[in-house]
Amino acid sequence: MFAYLFGRRTAKHWLHDLGLGRLVNERDAAIGALDETGPVLATALWTPHRPLASQTTPADPRETAGMRARLLVVLGGVLVLCGGTAMFLALWGGGPERTGGVVPVDISDLRPNSAKAVAVTLPDEKLTKARIFVVRRGAHQVHAFLGVSTHLGCRLLLPGDPRYGRGFTRTSGRYVFEDPCGGSVYALNGDCTGGPCPRALDRYRVEVNDDSAEVDLNHLTKGPPRVTQSAARP
Repeated sequence: MFAYLFGRRTAKHWLHDLGLGRLVNERDAAIGALDETGPVLATALWTPHRPLASQTTPADPRETAGMRARLLVVLGGVLVLCGGTAMFLALWGGGPERTGGVVPVDISDLRPNSAKAVAVTLPDEKLTKARIFVVRRGAHQVHAFLGVSTHLGCRLLLPGDPRYGRGFTRTSGRYVFEDPCGGSVYALNGDCTGGPCPRALDRYRVEVNDDSAEVDLNHLTKGPPRVTQSAARP
């Protein structure tokens, strides 16, 4: 009995007697693989199984087509929005838009005591899109006014506009700027001549070079207060 227990029996025999022979066989197989192929194969044998890239489930073609269709719809909406915005700005401006700084305006077609509207982009955070009125009083007497009423800030009208003359004050054929919101009237020199406007129009610095007027949009002068008849009396 003593010889059976403590004779030439190894740990491998004890494990087989205890019913753990399968673990011994797996260990021996791993050790044999390590001896033949080195640590790379042994590591692969004992590394947890991970699916290869080729074993992943391919994407559903219907799902891919749906994502492509949604992307096309979004891009189409963006293009339509950009196109509509550009069309709106072109119609509102009534002509080519001039951007900031010094703007050259052709005055060769302006007769004395007449004006023209020019769409501009102003260097102002509160008012970026507006019109300026370039007025020609004489050969070298040219003014440039901001085409906005000093009363409520409405866009002023020139003769020829369909709404011109429908305000609260009739012009009796005089060439003036009209405010369709509050009924104010401004003369060609920018003075407030009727309605509730509190002061004259704001004006820009202008330099005349032959048939071109250089309007400096960076230099705007606030119009002087309105002079009433009572204040003008001595």
